[in-house]
Amino acid sequence: MIKFTEENKSYNSLAIIETYFFYENEDLTNFFYSEIKSVNNFIIAEITKNQYSNKIGFYQFLGDKNKYIKIYILPKTVSVSTYSNKEDLTALFNNYFKEYLRLKKKYHNYKGYKEVKDNILDVDLINASNIEEYLVKKYRRSLVEIINFFKKHNKEIIIRNDFYSQDISSAIDIKKNIIEINKSKIHQNENIVINYSKIAEITLGSIKLFSNFKVPFFDNSKIGYEVKTLNSILKKAIKNRYIYNQNNTSRAKIYKSLNSKIFNKSSKLVYLKNNLLFLLGWESDNSKIKINDIDSLWFSTDYMYELCVLEYLENLKAAVPINLLPKSGKDYNIMIDGEIHGNIKSIPDFIVETEDTIYIIDAKWKIIYNINSVSFMDILKANRDLIVHNKNSKKIKIIIFYPLIHLEKIIYSGKEITYDYDQSPIFRMKELQLFDGSNISIDNYEWM
Repeated sequence: MIKFTEENKSYNSLAIIETYFFYENEDLTNFFYSEIKSVNNFIIAEITKNQYSNKIGFYQFLGDKNKYIKIYILPKTVSVSTYSNKEDLTALFNNYFKEYLRLKKKYHNYKGYKEVKDNILDVDLINASNIEEYLVKKYRRSLVEIINFFKKHNKEIIIRNDFYSQDISSAIDIKKNIIEINKSKIHQNENIVINYSKIAEITLGSIKLFSNFKVPFFDNSKIGYEVKTLNSILKKAIKNRYIYNQNNTSRAKIYKSLNSKIFNKSSKLVYLKNNLLFLLGWESDNSKIKINDIDSLWFSTDYMYELCVLEYLENLKAAVPINLLPKSGKDYNIMIDGEIHGNIKSIPDFIVETEDTIYIIDAKWKIIYNINSVSFMDILKANRDLIVHNKNSKKIKIIIFYPLIHLEKIIYSGKEITYDYDQSPIFRMKELQLFDGSNISIDNYEWM
């Protein structure tokens, strides 16, 4: 861990900004309990959960006593301690961020990865060149959408709701009932009054929270000025047009209101609610509304590396006559006394076929420090895939790709590795570093 501390006088008062850099899987428990004792448990849980799940990212939140905390988690392939200044480390993280966005955009239809791979909410935003620009674009989009919503609506509006039931509770729709075949359905309609002053009140409260907990991080940013300007325009637009009770904008009431049914009465209101939630730190993969005081952006290095290997193999395909099959699944049965009792699917990351050979390829986001670092379970899984996908007419081989191998290349490159027992799996290792997916040369497919 490396820590940088600086004072910032452009905030409302003198503020301390603490920036921390960690590498993936580094133990953060002692850090939170010794360095940042006041941070709430949700923030600790979110950061550590992602960090121990091969997800790198950026987090910023307010500490105590006018302190601003920024945390960067860098890939485990990076030696954080070799860097001495914040700018280099920040630039390094942004390079990984941009590379992830590039791969994500290039392979946006790639559906092989099962886990939640990132919290990047909108593909349209992935042209951002750094973390701050991404956050500003995200906030700007939501603020503009909210401003446009309130420009188009009066203090209240009446919408017609069509429905049917077996009981009569509202005005009967004669035309629909005449043509209805099922006479147990009684078509009716009702007018619903939507009070936009109440919605404006909730929005103002949400903007107040956004102003207090999110906007301060952009006080020292030129591009952050636009966020603050739009924030101010929105406040004025609501105050000049709607009746509101400023006493009803407490944090607890805002959270409760955003969970209420008032926003479920039309698709436009649902969209408005989602934009408010984005401003307050909601993440789209959560099953329930969860608002937090932390800005975060994280993504899976497992998935990023898988895409890197995919790019390498696609480029290889352009140079060498191969057939590439990403995530090609094949079922095999579970037998008890010769009877089928279930089945499992074998899905290697990639299958590469040449005229006479099939390669079972797995991309592993792991560092190989020595030959004992190779996971035996990874090899057994790949060997299982080899057996299931075997075609008698072709040779079949296992290749494991790693981002970093701390062995002299002459020891392992293009060589078969086995274990000293009968019918041992046979495999080869290939080092392919991130950013090298497009690096195709004669010595870069020596594993074949």
